[in-house]
Amino acid sequence: MSTNPFKKATEVLAKLGITLSDEGFIKRLHELRSQKNQLSSYLTKAERYKSKVSPITYEKVKNDYQKRLQEIAAEHEEKEKKLKDEMDLMLRKRDELVEIVKPVAFEYEELKFRCMVGEYTKAAFLSLASDKINFLKDQKEKLQALSDKLAFYRLILNLQQEVTEPVETLPLELEDFEIPSEEAKESSFQPAEEEAGVAQKAVSPTSSELLEEEEFEFNFSATQRMSSENEFSETELTDVEEDIDLEQMVESEQAFVILKEEGQEDKPFMILPEESLTIGRAKDNTLRIDQDSISRYHAKISFENGQVIIRDLGSANGTFVNGKKIKEYALSDNDVILIGEKVKLIFKKL
Repeated sequence: MSTNPFKKATEVLAKLGITLSDEGFIKRLHELRSQKNQLSSYLTKAERYKSKVSPITYEKVKNDYQKRLQEIAAEHEEKEKKLKDEMDLMLRKRDELVEIVKPVAFEYEELKFRCMVGEYTKAAFLSLASDKINFLKDQKEKLQALSDKLAFYRLILNLQQEVTEPVETLPLELEDFEIPSEEAKESSFQPAEEEAGVAQKAVSPTSSELLEEEEFEFNFSATQRMSSENEFSETELTDVEEDIDLEQMVESEQAFVILKEEGQEDKPFMILPEESLTIGRAKDNTLRIDQDSISRYHAKISFENGQVIIRDLGSANGTFVNGKKIKEYALSDNDVILIGEKVKLIFKKL
């Protein structure tokens, strides 16, 4: 059975003392965004049609919508602040881990380089580097969990990551390297204190595993962080109507679609594993789009047997994926979905 990457990341972070908001909290945030979007739409239409009713009726309805919108906005803001605080905690923890890992990673790189030039045999290298490799793999798992969660929070909070170069270029992309030739091995230096035990250590379980896993990589550029103030620029969080999950969740990867509208911020809609994301003009759709070219119940997206499937629900104007009209289609990352004539969605799978 495949593991749930979101759940695994949560468990890894829990070991670091980081407890994050649960799925119910995230779902409520999405509900609030949907309600904000709906009430804003009501206010716009009330303004448009106010000439058709008496001023008293118009003012009463408008005030009701405004009051409800203020209440929802206050709860929405409170929940967003909690997520931003959690994100800041993760960024600080990532900084701490990078500082812990850096000296060990440089020591590993030095050992690797000495082996490459022939000073150490491969057996000596594995003996000397074994603990460092195990340590780096353990820290990489933690840093990867932080990276995955931060990416998810950026999505939920609709934050855009600035493209910035790291202040320091760290040399560690630890990948497979060429072992010195037999001649070099025979003449290479091997520390005296290691000679007696190297042969035995080289065939120990740990060393054997390392021999099979030479392509271990540790990329600091993916974990290097600028200050939290510089790394992210916030965009407005208005009129966002979304369903939730944490990415794929196809056994739990996280999946979502991004609504692309000209002149507006991209709006992500999460896809839950236990329920379909429905698209259409009717009010009870997960993603409601009030356009004439959209049918009342136009299409739905759901998790099925480890895949994310989109189905057209007999719409008048059709559903298209990557330019082809479909009735049913298994989505892949970055597929372009066209609903009706104008509504464009991008499918994403982290």
